[in-house]
Amino acid sequence: MEENYFNRHHVAEVTYQYPVSPAAMESATNAGRLFERIMRRESAAPHDIAYTVKHLFNQVGIDIPDCAVKIPAYEQIELPLSSLQN
Repeated sequence: MEENYFNRHHVAEVTYQYPVSPAAMESATNAGRLFERIMRRESAAPHDIAYTVKHLFNQVGIDIPDCAVKIPAYEQIELPLSSLQN
């Protein structure tokens, strides 16, 4: 008994994947489409839209891999020309 107490062994973590109900899947899908439409109208960057939808799906229990959101190496910065005219 002392040997097991003082020489602890690493125990692997166990995670459980619970099934997602069809109603939750449909709600998340509809909300994802709505967010995508709104963010496109607001001229959001594609990777920001993907990150938002991924986060929404993760809240419902739908696992989206990290590779689904590709963050660009750089972002184009817009310089308003009106500031140069003054």
